Amino acid sequence: MSERFHIDHYETVIETAMAGCREIRDILEAAVKEHLLHMGSASDFAKVG
Repeated sequence: MSERFHIDHYETVIETAMAGCREIRDILEAAVKEHLLHMGSASDFAKVG
């Protein structure tokens, strides 16, 4: 990743990087929610409240 790119490509590079970050965040968020659901059901936490 030490390559340089022309300033004309800056916007595209930033947009692509941000889209990738959003996708990773969505994947991690779904994984955490799934984990918490499993942990909650395993500890009977889901029935509280």
